[in-house]
Amino acid sequence: MNSIVKKIIVPVMMVMLVVFPSCIGDNFELDKLSTKVQLQSSWIFPIAYGSMTVEDIAKIADSVADNHLVPNDSNLVIIRLQDTMMSQTAEDLITLMNQTFTMQFNKTDYDSAGGFAPTTVVMTKHETEYPFGVVLGQLLDSMVFDSNKLRIRVNSNMPNRGQLIMTFPELRKNGNSYVRMIYIEPQGNSYSYDHTFTDLEGYVLDLTKAHSGVNSLFINYTLALRNEGSQPFNPEHKIDIQIDFNDNEYSWLFGYVGPFENELGPSKIDLGFTNEITSGAFYVEAPVIRFIISNSFGIPTKYGFDYVNVHNKRLGRVDPLTGNVPFFDVNPEYLVLPVNSYPYSLVESTDTVEVFGELTNLPQLLYDLPSSIEYVAKINLNPTESGTQRNFMSKNSKISVVSQLDVPFWGRTPNICFVDTVDFDTGSDTTIFNYFKKIQVTLDITNGFPHDIRLQGILTDVNYTYKDSIFGTPEEQVIIESGIVMNGVVTGKTKKTTVIEVTKDRFDKWKGSKYMILRAFYNTTLPSSNTQPQESVLYYRHYGVDVKVTAKAEVEIEEHL
Repeated sequence: MNSIVKKIIVPVMMVMLVVFPSCIGDNFELDKLSTKVQLQSSWIFPIAYGSMTVEDIAKIADSVADNHLVPNDSNLVIIRLQDTMMSQTAEDLITLMNQTFTMQFNKTDYDSAGGFAPTTVVMTKHETEYPFGVVLGQLLDSMVFDSNKLRIRVNSNMPNRGQLIMTFPELRKNGNSYVRMIYIEPQGNSYSYDHTFTDLEGYVLDLTKAHSGVNSLFINYTLALRNEGSQPFNPEHKIDIQIDFNDNEYSWLFGYVGPFENELGPSKIDLGFTNEITSGAFYVEAPVIRFIISNSFGIPTKYGFDYVNVHNKRLGRVDPLTGNVPFFDVNPEYLVLPVNSYPYSLVESTDTVEVFGELTNLPQLLYDLPSSIEYVAKINLNPTESGTQRNFMSKNSKISVVSQLDVPFWGRTPNICFVDTVDFDTGSDTTIFNYFKKIQVTLDITNGFPHDIRLQGILTDVNYTYKDSIFGTPEEQVIIESGIVMNGVVTGKTKKTTVIEVTKDRFDKWKGSKYMILRAFYNTTLPSSNTQPQESVLYYRHYGVDVKVTAKAEVEIEEHL
């Protein structure tokens, strides 16, 4: 609305204040004139000409609305307000914890192995089982490492040399188990080793060898020590081993991720274009709330709204959305399982649920031009499973939940009123107007919109005290009749010519003006009788209004220079 004022009304006035004195200065050599000047003249020239379409109006009214105009084959104006309620990858949902596995070889292990016989002892601990934890406790069958940091630390307090072999039998790549060998080379009576490996990319970890319901990792340890004339293995001697799996990232994962349920929200769709409306209503035909679920997890999904509330700041009211709406606890929706296609990317499944206005109270709630729509949704993974479902996903698998509100400009507007305030600073010096007897500004407006437009501009000082109105008294309006409408479609335009006369007396009233308060009323085609409703009309992008502004200035100069 600000742009309309600045492009039409404000330039009309301000150009006149600047152009005429400069024309006088440019066309007369004042120093060659006599000291007494008398001049009477009448000049007519165009000030502005232009057109605005419905699309332009949307851009002016609300930049957010402009960004959400939906292209369509019919060119009907549709505003789509959208909110991403959830966008979560598998890496975000299934997080692998840092793991620490410890082992110790001591005098008991030495004795069990038979001691040095005669110069070597081999101690083994096979298939040592460790829990492999996941943050949310999911039960995993297997996974393919994308990256990780495998840190191995060995500390010995004995002088014997030897080697430590660690085999991970269920961690394989190309059929071969992952193996690490550490050579123990003491310096004196102790030995310490600390190294981090990053070579597990592509290794497959099978976590099911123990039994179902447990994520288990197995490690085989083989420690061989040599007796090279050193002291025997005493009770205080020991070798401590610590293995850390840190920063674990997977490329593929298979297993049961559990009956994961998540509440999304509260989220809000802000209907910003209603903020400037002070009264009136807009009955929208065929609004749609859309609920879009995209899933490239190998996981069945249940989803629905917990609640949807429509807030009307202007009326101080909150109303629930009712009707045929997918509520999570009553009539939820289910999304089909994507296709498992390892080792290739999963095929994404997308489901769209549309809540149509005629099956809900949404048109009635939009009628009063609410300020926002707030809602909470719920989503449940594996909703009907108790632990037998096997899920499959890659690190890039993603589940997203997007909500949309489509508001088609198809309906009726009983007396909507926009009020906006713009700067209109004339200053306190009005001597510049002494050259003019009066100025007449003619507005020729050709209306191709399916509603009439009623305008008034009020000038105020800095304290918003009334000074003057543009079109007659404050209660008056300039009325631009609606375009010719038949069956909801504009078939012709109507023209309105309005003359604004500004005299010296009015210029004096404008002295000290600071703001212009613009009121604009919109009414769609009125019924032929009081017993009939207004006709619903369609707003197409090409509908528009043509504006031509011309000015006639009567200049009267009689003074000594």
